[in-house]
Amino acid sequence: MASQTTSDHDLTPDSPKNRGRPRKRSKLDDVTFSEVERFFEQVEKKLSDSVANLVAEALSPLRQLIDEQLRSFKQRLEDMEASFNAQISELTGKIQQLESSPPVATTYAAAVGSHADNDTSALSAGLTNPVTARNEYSRSDNALNLVFYGISESRKGTPKHTRYMADHKKITDVLTSLNADNDYSVSICYRLGRYSNTAQSPRPVLVKFNKAIDVSSIWSRRRALQPPIVIKPQMTREERQVETILLRKRWGLIQSNVPKSEIRINGRRLYVNGHLHGQVSESSTYIASPSFEGGTDDNSTVAHEGVDSLDNGEHPQSD
Repeated sequence: MASQTTSDHDLTPDSPKNRGRPRKRSKLDDVTFSEVERFFEQVEKKLSDSVANLVAEALSPLRQLIDEQLRSFKQRLEDMEASFNAQISELTGKIQQLESSPPVATTYAAAVGSHADNDTSALSAGLTNPVTARNEYSRSDNALNLVFYGISESRKGTPKHTRYMADHKKITDVLTSLNADNDYSVSICYRLGRYSNTAQSPRPVLVKFNKAIDVSSIWSRRRALQPPIVIKPQMTREERQVETILLRKRWGLIQSNVPKSEIRINGRRLYVNGHLHGQVSESSTYIASPSFEGGTDDNSTVAHEGVDSLDNGEHPQSD
């Protein structure tokens, strides 16, 4: 026991065995608590940055998809807004037109009896001719309308609201060129007839105005327009029918080597070199003047399909 105690005592720092040797120091003896704390803060920051980068890379495709969907949704909202504005403008124009138009009964009575001066016989004659009354009412209904020819047209496939906005701007530009100081009140405008890829010219544009004074002002300045733009009043169905017959007769004369400069149309009548060639009757028949040889020919009476083909051009676009 004594020897064991002595041996243990010899191993103490004061034992002769350890005298003269420096005690071994650990690497952690010189590390302070603040340095350890900074080390763990740096490790935490690096881990946080790495996790943030990984999350950003993982969410990048999802963010792009959300951005694309938001842009698409925004575009659809803008398209819907433009479409709603066009429909509101159209409905507003129709309401204003209905409010400014006289009642049907009043217009009919005025059409058949405005010149009767209480003459019952004249009134009776008018009542027995409803076609005349209908034409008078149609003419009154079209009094605020003008048809613009030569206005360039959007390509097929263009969205409807985009076509409407483009046509409205082109009409506005034309009206501004006529009188920049006058702010013409346009109710609505739309293309007439169906779109055709083979058409040599754009479809005409029917423009409805809110005030008769605007129509009168534009009509008085129509000759200031530059080709190919032309303005014409909107015709009734009967007037379109008469025009179809006269234009076909005119074309037949041109094919017969009659100079264009010698052919003139005035109302229902067609003149050649100042002489009456013929006129269109109430029954839509071309009656040639007896002074011209040949009288009526195969083109004297125009079939109704020719009238219908022109009539189709007086209805709103449906493509």
